[in-house]
Amino acid sequence: MTAKSELGRRIESLAQEYKRAKDELVLNPGYNAVLNNERISDESLNGYTELKNKFLEVVKNLMNIGIPVEVLPGLDDFRNSVSQIDNFIYIPSINLYVAKERSHFGEDWFQAYKLLNDEGLRMPTIPEFIEFLKYTKNNFPEIYNDITEVRDPWRAEWFDANFKVKDKKLHINYYHVLDSSGNLIPRNSEVLDKDTLMENKIPGISLEDYLTNNHTKQGLPSEKVKSGNFCYWYPISDNNSVVTFYVYSSGGAGLRCCGRGPSYRNSSLGVFAVRNNEKKEDTTSRRKKARFRYYIHHNFP
Repeated sequence: MTAKSELGRRIESLAQEYKRAKDELVLNPGYNAVLNNERISDESLNGYTELKNKFLEVVKNLMNIGIPVEVLPGLDDFRNSVSQIDNFIYIPSINLYVAKERSHFGEDWFQAYKLLNDEGLRMPTIPEFIEFLKYTKNNFPEIYNDITEVRDPWRAEWFDANFKVKDKKLHINYYHVLDSSGNLIPRNSEVLDKDTLMENKIPGISLEDYLTNNHTKQGLPSEKVKSGNFCYWYPISDNNSVVTFYVYSSGGAGLRCCGRGPSYRNSSLGVFAVRNNEKKEDTTSRRKKARFRYYIHHNFP
């Protein structure tokens, strides 16, 4: 028996282990909950962690004997699942995973959106961010405080919302997608809710009342919102404004719906990314499986 054939037998054995470990992982409720944007229970998380470590060990063994990672089928889904558990929070009220931290700093609104789209992510809409704040206040106070606490350094995040005048009426646009030419097109464009607060409050309005009671279905403060220390700049008809949430020591915290154009950049301005519910078709899965089989059988007979 040659050394090459012995190595081939080792590869074949590890390939079978890889398939078994992957199949066990895919059948785990926690793994599938994350991939399907569903809540993961503590019990499922524990089982998932055990299977994840087993799977990683097999992958490590394959890499140690020269199998390139790029030919391993199912590895992209695995990396995606791990990323969701480690870096995202499931928000039950909106059935979405939202990032624990800001990302994509220093990008303008257009570029940030395009980069997120390439990663299967997107910006949150204003109503989604409201639910995120409400959930983190009770469950992840350190994240809520990072977003809302008035202190330095300056922190801010983009929202998926801008304002355009159409038919002489101000519209709010959101759920943007990229068209074939790379332009951002809103899937939702609505006349601004008639109950929207249409005057600046600097300061201010009550952040608590805004989040829990008095915001429109589009996520903006309503006319009934109580007074407080949270600043608010209302939408104007300049056709060049997107929405940001900001906070810093000398300027307080606020929601800015005007005066911040989509080309604005700042090294402290980022995004709390949302995992996109729309799954893109995996056109490479079958090709990877074929490459894996070919690599094993033709390099290690």
